[in-house]
Amino acid sequence: YFGLEADGILTSKGTKATGTSSGSVIGGNENFEESYDFIYVEVPFLAKIRVGRGDFFFKAFAGPSLNFNVDSRYSINYENSNDNDITNAKVNGIKVMETAFVYGAGIEVNDDGTGLYSLSVRFSNGITDIGQTTRNNNSITNQYFAICLGWTTN
Repeated sequence: YFGLEADGILTSKGTKATGTSSGSVIGGNENFEESYDFIYVEVPFLAKIRVGRGDFFFKAFAGPSLNFNVDSRYSINYENSNDNDITNAKVNGIKVMETAFVYGAGIEVNDDGTGLYSLSVRFSNGITDIGQTTRNNNSITNQYFAICLGWTTN
């Protein structure tokens, strides 16, 4: 069968970057590690194809997702530097909404007594930039891979 579905998902995303820049150390460079943590509410609109026999189905899905940022934090740790570390600071300038393309595949098993069980893998690639890094002004886009387990009552 072919169908459309909309989901509501709360996700936590993050990244780390390391590098070296000219810093406040006299005659040298400073090493740094910066990390970002984001909380999003995602609303994907997916086209879904499902094929199978009896109570066992394979499914594939794809479509756009509107993702809303509800919290953004960052930390920077310095080595070989006179700069102060930054811990769990609010990220300014992150866009409130991003768009992404979501796709994946999985299996579904129907048990008439207890419901429909689902196992899938999901990939999400950010289409729009969500902001810039605090150091070096690099663009930030979100990407992730997820393993999803679900259950629906009959």
